[in-house]
Amino acid sequence: MTSPSGHSPDEPLASDHAVTTSEAAPPSLERDGQALKLRSKGMSFAKIAAKVGFDRPTDAVNAFHRALLRVPAPKRDQLKQEEAVRLDAWADRIGESGDAEARERKLRVIDVLRKKVLAP
Repeated sequence: MTSPSGHSPDEPLASDHAVTTSEAAPPSLERDGQALKLRSKGMSFAKIAAKVGFDRPTDAVNAFHRALLRVPAPKRDQLKQEEAVRLDAWADRIGESGDAEARERKLRVIDVLRKKVLAP
């Protein structure tokens, strides 16, 4: 499957110039793992994208999700619970303050993340 940026999720981007050995994880697996680790520490997807070298925060969300699917079920359940807590906290911070349109947009984003990241 090809992403909107024109590459498949497993295909290295132009910024992936590192030479890998047969023992090293493919760049996409390594980057997915980095996304999972950073998100587990509470980093935003936008910051993960910048740090790991993804084009967009959505790419970091997809990497996190791919890595999450490779984690053993008990650990995956724990990580999903932690992510649900992060998303709940974000929704609470949005609260009733600010522009109604911006608030609704952010809450829709949280909804999409819940469906994407917390899906079975």
